[in-house]
Amino acid sequence: MKQQTIALIIEDEDAIIQVVSKKLKSLGHNIKIAKNQDSANFLLKRQTFDYILLDLKIPVTENDMDPDSNTGFNLLQQIREKHTQEELPVIIMTAGITSAVVVMKKGANDFVEKPFKVNELEDKIRGILHAEQSNEGE
Repeated sequence: MKQQTIALIIEDEDAIIQVVSKKLKSLGHNIKIAKNQDSANFLLKRQTFDYILLDLKIPVTENDMDPDSNTGFNLLQQIREKHTQEELPVIIMTAGITSAVVVMKKGANDFVEKPFKVNELEDKIRGILHAEQSNEGE
């Protein structure tokens, strides 16, 4: 029997973290949070996750206050160098549909456009987890 589902939320906005965390906990998922790329890399080296929710505008470090930082693209590329889409699904959280098209080409499993409805995010998560379980059964 599979252990509890573990998600990594890579997001720097507290309001989004709070809403998403509450929803994932209601689904019975265990969560870890990284507010910057360095924290995300630290967690990814030390733990296995079932899926990732990744903000594209994520700072590199705790002190990186650049609001235009697009390190989520870099982080997605680093994740894909180590894990396939089936091994570690990634849902991108982005404010721009153009960015979403680019990240899908770079290996994201899905995306939600900010601001998003929590139920829309839940549907995306269920979709990638269902696909992951289907692949395990093959």
